[in-house]
Amino acid sequence: MKSISAILLLLSFYTLKAQVTASFTPSVTEGCGSIPIVSFTNTSTGSNLSYLWDFGNGNTSVLQNPSAGFMTVGNFIVVLTVTDGVETDSASTIITVYSNPTSDFVAPVTCGSIPPGIINWATMTYTGSSQSGATFLWNLSGNPEPSNTFTTPGPWSVYYNDVAVPTYYNITLTVTNPNGCTFTNIDSILVSPSTDQNCCIMPNANAGPDQTVCGNTVQMNATAPGVNETGYWSMPSGTMFAPNQIFPTAYIVVPPFTSIQTYEFWWHILNGTCHDSDNVVITFFPAPTGLVNAGCDQLVCGLSYELVGVLQDTLGSVIWSTNNSYITIAEPDSLTTMVSLDPNSIFFVDSAFEHVSFFCSFIDSNCVSSDEVIITFQQLLQIQGTVSGTSLPSTLIANIYNANMQGNFFPIESSPVIGGNFQFSMIDGDYIIQISDTLSNSNILITYYGNTAQWQNADTLHVVCGNTYNVAVNMLEFPLLTPGFGQISGTINYETESKLIGEPVPEANVYLQVEPIDEILAQTVTDINGFYSFDSIPDGSYSVMVEIPMIPQQTTYYIDVTPSQYIFTDFNFIVDTSSSKNFGYGIWASNLNSVTEFSADNLLQISMYPNPVSDVLNVSVQNKNADLLQLVLYDISGRIIEHKISDTSKSLNNVFMFDNLHSGMYLLKFETTKGVVVKKIVVE
Repeated sequence: MKSISAILLLLSFYTLKAQVTASFTPSVTEGCGSIPIVSFTNTSTGSNLSYLWDFGNGNTSVLQNPSAGFMTVGNFIVVLTVTDGVETDSASTIITVYSNPTSDFVAPVTCGSIPPGIINWATMTYTGSSQSGATFLWNLSGNPEPSNTFTTPGPWSVYYNDVAVPTYYNITLTVTNPNGCTFTNIDSILVSPSTDQNCCIMPNANAGPDQTVCGNTVQMNATAPGVNETGYWSMPSGTMFAPNQIFPTAYIVVPPFTSIQTYEFWWHILNGTCHDSDNVVITFFPAPTGLVNAGCDQLVCGLSYELVGVLQDTLGSVIWSTNNSYITIAEPDSLTTMVSLDPNSIFFVDSAFEHVSFFCSFIDSNCVSSDEVIITFQQLLQIQGTVSGTSLPSTLIANIYNANMQGNFFPIESSPVIGGNFQFSMIDGDYIIQISDTLSNSNILITYYGNTAQWQNADTLHVVCGNTYNVAVNMLEFPLLTPGFGQISGTINYETESKLIGEPVPEANVYLQVEPIDEILAQTVTDINGFYSFDSIPDGSYSVMVEIPMIPQQTTYYIDVTPSQYIFTDFNFIVDTSSSKNFGYGIWASNLNSVTEFSADNLLQISMYPNPVSDVLNVSVQNKNADLLQLVLYDISGRIIEHKISDTSKSLNNVFMFDNLHSGMYLLKFETTKGVVVKKIVVE
């Protein structure tokens, strides 16, 4: 029983403790500009509490019901923290001080008005600052016109009726921002009698710049009079050639003349009793006597044309011009000039024709006489082609060359063969189409062939603008290699300024040709290390040809595969695209010590003249081997220019002549039964 009584005694002395809760009420939470005093009423609950106030403005307090001021614009977070020594609680609120708008404005001095003749406008301009959405209320005393109240910031203008003595009128502007903050500014405007000497508003007359004109007519370019102002033209002599000229842009005609004439004209502006004047000097030149002829209208094919003007007077200069922004004039100040049309012309894209006006202007003593010619640019002709063959690769490229440009190095244009089709847009001319394959299956009828770039059976297309031409190309596969024991391999590397010396040449086409007929027996492509190889080669005589587009092969290897010698390695090639290097421009066999080299030094003695070559090339050849000699001249694109054959068994010395050569680069191949030598020729 004692233990039970003790427990009951303890329970009888247990007392619940009051909970601490922080809360307060501010006397105001928003204000404009500043809030000098905000009283805070503490409504916190609990016993034996202590207080800590943080007003968010840098000030604190420990009073139960403090006051605080908020003198700057912003949001202030007020935090009350209460504690009874055991428990703590906090409460907060935000005091917001909004910025006041400003209502500054400019009220100018003005003069009284006498409608409708004299109106002196006074412009009010708001110069203060306010938030977006602010409202404005202007109130003007003195009953100005057209109104004495306005609700926009302006600027706006009013006028006051005339007064007998200088009078001040009040102007009040009240600006209220979206937060309800209001600011009012009061100023006054001084209105003077219209008879006051300071009330004459001086006009500003400007006769325009001095001019130089051709003929006897000129258009003036003066500034127009303002409201309630009038203007007129005059001459110092007192006589106007065209009387009653009151318009600032008036046309004035002077009497006929044969020599240069100079006249002075004055432009006057009146505003009541105020007057301002300005002069302009016009120099008149006689009309030009020279006539210019821009030529006849033409229909041309393509994007360029040569304009040829004719000038009957040798004095003066000419200038070509056009209003078409897609036209480029090469030499606009020359009677003869090339013009070109941008292919992106919006009219040319949507139509097969574009008509362009060109003006050839003759300039004599600052006078201009012009003639117009209309050139109609016609859409280019279309060459459409198809490529057929068995097991064709996916990547084929069609190249087009100008057949009349000997020495041309690059194709005019290239087009991918898509779905067995290709297309070119060209101007009139003679062209050759070549199909090439960057992978493995070249077209042996129209491609690079032999020791240099040679096309076989490549027909010349003669095409005329406005027509469409169809070309069909049949791709033939290489014959299968007859099995044998021969093996030939090597690498191809760069020796050029644009590549690292020794850098391998990947994806180069390498051909194995049967000699002496140059029939392609096999083809392969170098790997990423520039390595190539041919296997299972039957006994026979062969040469190795490397095909890299537009880089001619200068030397090669000639191999005899026999039962006793059938493995050949290190048949390497160097690709040099710069004559400053060790080899010279072209593809060179770089390891000729491994096989017998056909050399001009020990078999052919060759001399060519003149040097540099002009339009005629003379070639003297002494054939020490005394066998059949063939000379084939190619342009750099591979087209055969001329083919000459000599039976040197009857004569060791032969002289050949190649004429009608054009500027460019050529390759001359000397071929006997012993091999081939290629010489590069530059015609200037």
